[in-house]
Amino acid sequence: KKEIREREETITDKEKRIFDLKKKNQELDKFKFVLDFKIRELKKQIEPRQLEIMSMKDKIREMDSELDKYHTLNSNLDGMIGTLRNRIDELQGETRSTRMRAKQQENNITAFKSDIQAAVAHILSPVDLKIAVERLIELHGASGQMKPRIDPDVEQEYSRHKEFLQRSVQQLKHALEEEVDQHTQT
Repeated sequence: KKEIREREETITDKEKRIFDLKKKNQELDKFKFVLDFKIRELKKQIEPRQLEIMSMKDKIREMDSELDKYHTLNSNLDGMIGTLRNRIDELQGETRSTRMRAKQQENNITAFKSDIQAAVAHILSPVDLKIAVERLIELHGASGQMKPRIDPDVEQEYSRHKEFLQRSVQQLKHALEEEVDQHTQT
């Protein structure tokens, strides 16, 4: 009897234990259901974020390609700036040398004018004037025949007048030949 009682107690304990485990199992099932629901909700929230992330990645790729274009453009512009700076330096050097030549020519002209004024002082004495002019030629380097510059309008008028005179001479020669022919025939 005692043994039976002990067994019954053991069975009761075991049933109690089974009941407790079943209860815990039900609670765990409830937690599982709640957690599954929360997981589904979180997945629903994650999905739009993933789409957002993908769209952001696309934008980042586009911006990277645009940035590469700007870097290329920037390096090209840097090259152009360097070239233009070199060109500016060259032009400044040319301008400097041109200004120096112009200043030298101005100095030469000023010296020539003062030498001419000194030579003009001898205008009344042809011998002294000739010596002064020869000294001018030595100083200012006019070796050989110098051709004076004439105003283009004056030169054109001169050419026109010369052509007129040449035609007149031709006409007069022709008229003279006709008169000589007529005179010899008579």
